[in-house]
Amino acid sequence: MHPSPEKTSSSKPPTPDPASAARLQAGPEGTRTSLLVAGVFFIIGLLFTQALVVAQEKTLQNQLREQTILHAATMRARLESALNSTVFLAQGLVAYIKSVRKTQPENVVDALRAVYEASDRIRNIGLAPGNTLTYIYPLKGNEAALHLHYRDNAAQWPSVQRAMQLRESVLAGPVKLVQGGRGIINRTPVYLSDGSYWGMISVAINLDKLLDDVELSASAEGMRYYLQGDNAGTTGEDAIVGSADILRSDPIRMQITVPGGHWTLMAVPEQGWVVPRLPLLVLRVIGSLLSIFVAGFVWSLLHGRATARYNNAQLALLNEKLQVMNGQLEEVTRQDALTAIANRRAFDENYLRAWAHAQRNQKPVTLLMIDIDHFKQINDTHGHAAGDLCLVEVARRLSGCLRRGDELLARYGGEEFVALSPGTTQVQALDLGERLRSAICADSIVMRLADPVRVQVTISVGVATVAPDGRLGPGDLCAAADAALYRAKKDGRNRVRAAEEVRAQTTFRESAPSGPQGV
Repeated sequence: MHPSPEKTSSSKPPTPDPASAARLQAGPEGTRTSLLVAGVFFIIGLLFTQALVVAQEKTLQNQLREQTILHAATMRARLESALNSTVFLAQGLVAYIKSVRKTQPENVVDALRAVYEASDRIRNIGLAPGNTLTYIYPLKGNEAALHLHYRDNAAQWPSVQRAMQLRESVLAGPVKLVQGGRGIINRTPVYLSDGSYWGMISVAINLDKLLDDVELSASAEGMRYYLQGDNAGTTGEDAIVGSADILRSDPIRMQITVPGGHWTLMAVPEQGWVVPRLPLLVLRVIGSLLSIFVAGFVWSLLHGRATARYNNAQLALLNEKLQVMNGQLEEVTRQDALTAIANRRAFDENYLRAWAHAQRNQKPVTLLMIDIDHFKQINDTHGHAAGDLCLVEVARRLSGCLRRGDELLARYGGEEFVALSPGTTQVQALDLGERLRSAICADSIVMRLADPVRVQVTISVGVATVAPDGRLGPGDLCAAADAALYRAKKDGRNRVRAAEEVRAQTTFRESAPSGPQGV
């Protein structure tokens, strides 16, 4: 038992141990300091948790935006493919008109029928020599349009005039179709080999059928879409799909090149840019609880740093992947989908650069226009699948003949190819043309379908070489090479012909890859 105070009051009080006294004195201060430090760590933990929540929210937002970009890019690719495969059909009629000196009505109707039946998206197709609609298929339901002169039609003349000025296809619409639904009109001007204007090819495309085929609507696959036309001449109104209300939601924008202009595809998630709140709430609660305990806070701090580094690395990786995907998408827009060589757009860009370089350095530049002889017979006899395989093999053989890094082979349209060879003299160009011709006719082409098909294929080559000066433009060399190609075909095909002279007669215009062209 401890003595009571009364029994010890007369005794000398013990002297406290200085160290113990110091500890006793310091006890409350140490406690307060510990609480202060704990409070500081707790506050730091809360701040760190908040920062982590913000970083995670940003990561989720970036992931949501990247998913939206991927959806929009896929939809753009599907739409471009469907549109190009439809409008490209008009190029066959261009070649037909150029190759036939005098058209016969029954032959024209057969040609229109073939194009019409090639795609269920085509509502009607017509030919307008001298801008007078002389032929139309199908005729039923379109009789009133016969003998219409475009200049007399205020609604149609602007797009016809624009196509003539640009010397390339122009897409107009949307317009209401008599059969129901909406349509777009693709008009392709036809210029003969001598540069004279022949007339216009018009293809009416069922826009609603086209959009249904690519499954593009105002709301699709968890996304809201808005497809906007180009009032500068491509379309008659802005909205093609969806509502302009999407513009208030910071949409992803992607440009779609169409004949004579462009469309803009916009996309946002159906639920907007709001990320799920539950994961963020859980993260906040866990961070707050861990901040109460010093040890837990240390662990949380270390884990948070690791998580932050991981999130930053993931964000950097996603950004890198996005850059790669953007580069791949950009590359796809410059590559022919069938033959995997450069397309018309890539050729135009490289040609303009090569022309400017040759003009600065006073060097020659060569174009070789290449056309597969009697290619229509392959399609008619063996089918379009065989024709596609033939185009792929021809492109492979032609590519193998180009030995310099600055040379370029591109698919110019249909069965026509073009080779660009900077710094090449006419003698060297003719030698290259002979190598190209020999590579094709040396061995027959075997197309491995259900039953292998073997055909002997030849090409005609037109060669034009010039050292650019101020009097000539890029289009003049193209016209000369095209004229040489025409002469090679006229002389019997399977031969190479050089342009006799490059004269100033046209203006070359950089154009987007037209793809399959088509009223």
